[in-house]
Amino acid sequence: MAVEIDVAGVFITAADLTPAGTITAFGGGTAPAGWLPAAGSAYSRTTYADLFTVIGITYGSGNGTTTFNMPGDNGASYAFVETFELGWTLNEFNTAATATWLNVHLGNDGTDPTDNLTHGLNAPLSDLLVKILVSTDGTDTNSFEPVQGIANVTFGWEVGQVDVNNILIQTGASGILRKATTGTNTVIDTQNWYYNIAVFKQVPVGLYIIKT
Repeated sequence: MAVEIDVAGVFITAADLTPAGTITAFGGGTAPAGWLPAAGSAYSRTTYADLFTVIGITYGSGNGTTTFNMPGDNGASYAFVETFELGWTLNEFNTAATATWLNVHLGNDGTDPTDNLTHGLNAPLSDLLVKILVSTDGTDTNSFEPVQGIANVTFGWEVGQVDVNNILIQTGASGILRKATTGTNTVIDTQNWYYNIAVFKQVPVGLYIIKT
C-alpha cells in the first residue's frame, strides 16, 4: 500500500517525491510503474518528457529525433556469491604427509598433483571469482592469501578454465610466494601446509532502474 502525505490538502505519494532521473537497484525482474530499466534501450522523448528533460541525450540520442537512450548496457545488478568451498586440504602432493608446491595443480585431491578443481557451478571462468588461501595449520586464524605472481614467472599461481564445471590452478615451477610483514617475499616450496579454495559465482540480483 502506498504511503500518502497530506501537504496543504494535496495527497503526495513517496513515488511523487522521487525526482526523474533517479537510478537505484531493484530486486524484481521487471521495472515497476513509473520506472524504466537502466539498460541502454531507447524510449519516446514525449512519453517520458520529464526524464528526457533531465538526462537528454547524455546516454544516446536514440533514433535522433523522437527517442533517447537510457543509461547502462544491460540493466542487471550482479553480485559474487560463494557457491563452492573446498575446505582446508593438506598438501601431500609429494608423498603421504610430504608436501611440494612446485609445478602442481591445487585441486580437490590433496594427494594428486595433476588434479583439477571441480566446482560444479556450470559457469565460465569469466563469471567466477577464485580465492586461494594457504594456512600453516589448517585454520583460518593462521591463513593468508599467497602472492599471485611477480616478474619472475617461476613463482606464483594461475587459474585456467578446463570447462564450465572445472578449473585448473597451476603453481609455478619454483613454488608460490608469501609476502612477509617486512615486505619481502618468502618462498613456499616444501612446507607441510594446507590450502583452501573458494569459488564465487557472479549472479544477477536484480535490475538497475531509472525514475521517469
